[in-house]
Formats: sequence, structure tokens, C-alpha cells
Amino acid sequence: DQLCTTEESRQECLQVLADNKAEWGEEEDL
Repeated sequence: DQLCTTEESRQECLQVLADNKAEWGEEEDL
């Protein structure tokens, strides 16, 4: 997922990816 472009949105993006990973049950390479 190339959603994390800026350092500001990166933290918010990581939180979203963490929630999505929990739902998908897959470990994404952050």
C-alpha cells in the first residue's frame, strides 16, 4: 500500500493499516 507519502499522514496511515491488518488477518510489510 503506497498510501503513506508524508510523514504526517504516515502515523495515521500506519494506524489504518494496523486496523486493516487485524481485519484481514494478514501481515502487511510496513
